[in-house]
Amino acid sequence: MTGLDVNAIRARCEAATPGPWQNDRWEIQTSGCQWVAESCSLDLGDAQSSANGAFIGHARTDVPALLDALVWANGEVDRLTIEADSLADECARLQEIADEGKAACG
Repeated sequence: MTGLDVNAIRARCEAATPGPWQNDRWEIQTSGCQWVAESCSLDLGDAQSSANGAFIGHARTDVPALLDALVWANGEVDRLTIEADSLADECARLQEIADEGKAACG
């Protein structure tokens, strides 16, 4: 439904250094101060480097949470589709009964 390979995305998350990660404006580190990546760029300036670092740092926990939400939502779509199909079948059955009743009453 989404066109995303959720399993491949989740595998990349699980292969990455465990999170959560944090950003100190210049580097991405684990909460245990293990270095993960640089987030500074002389070309972009402090504000953009800081925003990029915050995005990268939060991605380590945001992406798995979004994947969980997507899997849940897709499950809900499937469940509700089955329920809607069942209700449509029940409506059709009740319509047939009503039509038979009308025909019998002439």
